[in-house]
Parts: sequence; C-alpha cells; structure tokens
Amino acid sequence: MQPLIPSRLKALDAAINTLTEIDAAIAAAEKDYLEKAEKLSASRQKAAKELTASIDENLALLNLANAAFSVRFKDGRRQPQSQRHGRYRLFILPQSGARSKAAA
Repeated sequence: MQPLIPSRLKALDAAINTLTEIDAAIAAAEKDYLEKAEKLSASRQKAAKELTASIDENLALLNLANAAFSVRFKDGRRQPQSQRHGRYRLFILPQSGARSKAAA
C-alpha cells in the first residue's frame, strides 16, 4: 500500500492546482461580465432618456400635452433567471376633464 500514497498525493496536488486555475478563470470571467453589464446598463439608460424625450415630443403633437412617458430601471443584480427579463407597463390616462370611451 505504500506505493499508492505518493501517487494519490500527486493526484491530489494536481487536482488542487486545477481547481485553483478554475477559480482564477471564474473570477476573471465574472469581472469581465460585470464590466460589460455596467456598460450595457449605461447604454440602455442613455437610450431610455432619448426615447423618453422623443415620445414626450410626440405626445404633445397628439394633443396629449399633459401626458408623460418615463422609463424606470430596477436593480437587476443577481436575480434568478426567471426574474431577469424586463417588465413593461403602459398606462394611458385621459386628460383632466376628458372622458374615456370605456367610461362613456
């Protein structure tokens, strides 16, 4: 049994080295992922501001001067996969004094 111990120790050392390399690769990938996610988030927020301005201009042209459009962002850090997809809500409210067709 003595000859098996050195070979098992060598195998364990190799496994430890492999795990250390894997841990380093995971850390590097996570850092890269977070950097890219921050850039993407900044890009989305910039686009949302531009979209908001464009829609607000068009709402005025549609005689909806009192209407407002906005985009809200949630903090999406480390959410489960099922909760990562965006959710959108659109509310159309009649101007004050106007009646909606549903209420008529």
